[in-house]
Amino acid sequence: IPDALRGKLRLRIEAKGRGGRDELVLSVPTPRRRYKAAAKIQARVRGIQARRLIGPMRHHRKFLSQTIIPIQRLVRRWLERRRAERDTRQRQHQAATIIQSVVRGNNDRALARHLNAQREEFRHRLHCIIRIQTAWRTHLARRLIIHIKRQ
Repeated sequence: IPDALRGKLRLRIEAKGRGGRDELVLSVPTPRRRYKAAAKIQARVRGIQARRLIGPMRHHRKFLSQTIIPIQRLVRRWLERRRAERDTRQRQHQAATIIQSVVRGNNDRALARHLNAQREEFRHRLHCIIRIQTAWRTHLARRLIIHIKRQ
């Protein structure tokens, strides 16, 4: 192709129907097609340049990920173990608190029952003492009356 026509002609293959054979067609591209082709070429070149620029950064990030992810995994496991131990200690503390409150409640109720029993026993003895004193004073009063009547 002569230099004057280079970039101005387009070579394409056209199908000529079912039984027909394909033909090679030489055509002149329109300005719109030339503009779209130039945009595609520019986009492709920009993509190549961007990948060339970002490639080392991607490789560095991949390297960091390969070294950081295992460290993060270890730290997360350590934090999870620490949290699990803290939860276990907290549950044990709560269980101990419940056990202590149950035991103290039982002890307090036993003491209250014992004090009530002592109080009732004291009241019963006091009642018995009063009855004995009443009976004795009655006996003494009768003896005194009998003694006074005899005089």
